[in-house]
Amino acid sequence: NDLDTALGQLASDHYDLLLVDLNLTETTGLETFNALEPFCDRLPVVLLSQNEMEEKAVIHQCLERGAQDYLIKTLCEGQSPTERELLMRSIRYAIENHGVQHRLQRQMTLQSELIQRLDSMNSQVKRIFEAIADIVLLIDPGSWQIQSITTSTSPVESRHIDSSIAFIRQQKSNVRPLSSRRSLATLPYATNTKLLTKPAPPQRNFGSPQK
Repeated sequence: NDLDTALGQLASDHYDLLLVDLNLTETTGLETFNALEPFCDRLPVVLLSQNEMEEKAVIHQCLERGAQDYLIKTLCEGQSPTERELLMRSIRYAIENHGVQHRLQRQMTLQSELIQRLDSMNSQVKRIFEAIADIVLLIDPGSWQIQSITTSTSPVESRHIDSSIAFIRQQKSNVRPLSSRRSLATLPYATNTKLLTKPAPPQRNFGSPQK
């Protein structure tokens, strides 16, 4: 019946559930819940009400502020198996629901931290890409002319790009296109034609027959 004693026990001991009778102490139901509200984050709360109609507004406000469930005292005094089962069912529901809400809140916190880290990484990656020169190489398939379009490049980078383009052009000039009449499959045989051909037999001159 002493609210101060209950608060002291809650601060020093560990409990699985907080069963609050809104009519048990000398304070009003809302004042009682206001004093116990700091413990709602780590403890599920079930309210007991003497008169649902008179305390409907208080019950509704307590449920919005963290209470898990409420029961009418006359329906769960434990006088019958049905009343005891109703009380135990409400307690199990409150504990399970509070655990789900706690895990969900923790996941939302972790998700928010992850989003902040991703935003920070995105800004860092953006700064890195902004610092990198944009280089576009255009190659004309007909003339093989290579052009470079560069932005935000230093003189050293420009010289490096020009030397790379010159090297590519040199490699291109050393490549000779194949004749349309010759394919890659026939190249080995075409190069070794003399080795694979047998020499023609020598011709014999028998002359004219003697008379």
